Amino acid sequence: MKRFLEDPDRKVGLILLFLGLILWFFIIPTQVLGQEQSFFPKILTAWLIVLSVILIVKGYFKKHKVKQNVSKLQNYRSEHIRIIIVSIILIMYVFLIDILGYFITTILVLLLLMFYLGVRNWKVLFLVVIITVIGFYYFFEVGMKIQFPRGIIF
Repeated sequence: MKRFLEDPDRKVGLILLFLGLILWFFIIPTQVLGQEQSFFPKILTAWLIVLSVILIVKGYFKKHKVKQNVSKLQNYRSEHIRIIIVSIILIMYVFLIDILGYFITTILVLLLLMFYLGVRNWKVLFLVVIITVIGFYYFFEVGMKIQFPRGIIF
């Protein structure tokens, strides 16, 4: 059993499988009233269970390399720094969206994130940002009638 849990994919898969089973058998039946209301949570939970089983099986058949070199450890540390910086940018987005509004804040944050993560082609940057912002606007604001923050300044 100890060797089984050495692989991170299997660990995460088991945790997600356990969470999915708790959701399916305990949380959804007690917290969601009605068959129609529980349909979507059950579909998402079923996907969670299926994907966690796939992750466990994938981890079982994956071959491990015993040797770890220094460059992988340095890459691991740089990834942590990258995650922290992206998290700070997203936290700033949450605070700025009420001040600047959806359009300006989302455009600035998407441009900043994409540039930071390595996209240097300005045509791609602007095309992806414009399509994303307009697509989300039409899906949520027009289609689902969910209003985005307008902002205090604009």
